[in-house]
Amino acid sequence: MAGFWKRQFYLPATGAQLWFDVFFGMAVPLVCLYFDPTVFRSGSAGDTGVLVPFRIFGYAEISLSIVALAYFLFTRRASSVLSGILLGSAIFSFLLGFAMLPLTIMGLVLLIGVLGFAPFVTGFVYARNAWRCCKQSSAQTWRVPSPFAMALGTILILGLPAGLQASTSHLVNSALSRLENGSDEEFEPALQSLRWTAYDSDRLAFAFQETKDAKKRARLARAFHELTGESVEERLAQLSD
Repeated sequence: MAGFWKRQFYLPATGAQLWFDVFFGMAVPLVCLYFDPTVFRSGSAGDTGVLVPFRIFGYAEISLSIVALAYFLFTRRASSVLSGILLGSAIFSFLLGFAMLPLTIMGLVLLIGVLGFAPFVTGFVYARNAWRCCKQSSAQTWRVPSPFAMALGTILILGLPAGLQASTSHLVNSALSRLENGSDEEFEPALQSLRWTAYDSDRLAFAFQETKDAKKRARLARAFHELTGESVEERLAQLSD
C-alpha cells in the first residue's frame, strides 16, 4: 500500500480530497479575508495590518487563485499554463503563511493564532493540484509539459496582481499629493480616487497627526470627514485609547 503522502498526489482525486481542496483552497481563504483583523486590514485598536500596503495584491491574488482552482477542480481541464498558475498560487500561500508567522505564534496564546496556519494548508492544496494538473496535462498530450508555459502561468498569477497593486499605489500617492497640495478643483477628484481604491482612512488620520502645516491639516481633516463622516481628532483619540 502506498504511503500517506504519496496517496495525496494520486490521480484521480478521491471524493474526500475534493471536498478538502474546496474547503481549504476556496472557502477558508474567503473566510479568513472576511474576518481578517491584522493582516490586510488595520485593527479596530489602531494596529496597522502587517500587509496593508499590499492589500490590493493580496485580494487580487487570492481571488484569481480561487477562480483557477475552481476551474480545475470542477472541469478537470488541464494545461501547462494552468499548472503554472496553481504553482504560483501555492508559492503565494506559503509566503503569506511565513509573513504571518510572528502574529500566528503570538495569537496561539489566545487560541486564535491557529488560523494563521491556514495559508500553509491552502498552499498544500494548490501545490497538490498544480502537480495533478501537470501530470494530467502530460497524459492528455502525450508529451512532457512545457516549462515555458508553466513559467508563463506562474508569472501571470503573480504578475497581474502585482501590476494592479503598483497601479493602485501610484493612484493613491497621486491622490494624497493632490489632497494636501492641489487646488480646490483637484480636491474632489482626489477624494474620489481614494474612495475607489478603498483607501484606509486611518492612514489619512495619521498623516494629519504628523503634518504641522495648518493648510495641509485642514485639507486632510476635511478629506477624512468626507470619507468617513467622522472627525479626525475624535478618531485619533479613539486610536490612542
